[in-house]
Amino acid sequence: MAHTLSYYRVNNNTMAVAYAPPFYNSALVLEVNGMLRIQKRPLEIIRDACIDYYSSFDGRREAVMCKTKYRRKVPIPINPDLGIYAFPTHALDDKACCWIFYHHVEKIKEGKYNGIVVFKNGMELEVETSAYVLKEQMRRTEDIILDYGGLSALHFRDEIIAEKQAVYRIKDK
Repeated sequence: MAHTLSYYRVNNNTMAVAYAPPFYNSALVLEVNGMLRIQKRPLEIIRDACIDYYSSFDGRREAVMCKTKYRRKVPIPINPDLGIYAFPTHALDDKACCWIFYHHVEKIKEGKYNGIVVFKNGMELEVETSAYVLKEQMRRTEDIILDYGGLSALHFRDEIIAEKQAVYRIKDK
């Protein structure tokens, strides 16, 4: 990383947004082709992303809460038409909270102490929460994608259905 940027626009290459320790007033953004340091907190980047795509974080969050029973760690459809959905790993005010972008996740695996997000490009991110919590957040985001419909649902639908069928087959055995 050469320097810190003051602004970042979330896009289809954004895989995750996390706090940049040891200073919690900036974020690390993982993109498909690298990493950037941004002089904003992760939640500020997510809020800006909603505004960039002509909505608001609070509006998106409220809509999800009205349509689901989710009240904590609510996944956010940043731009459903472009298939940009992100979910938090912790409570919004928790310094360990990362935002994971659903469409880049290949799988979630259990690490020695924490969950590990494996992205489709092979990068891995260890997150200070369990693999179970990460998988649950993935499931919640899938529910929102399927419920929302639109172009992103068409794109992800077959992939989500195939994964769910594979899980049901494993449970049946």
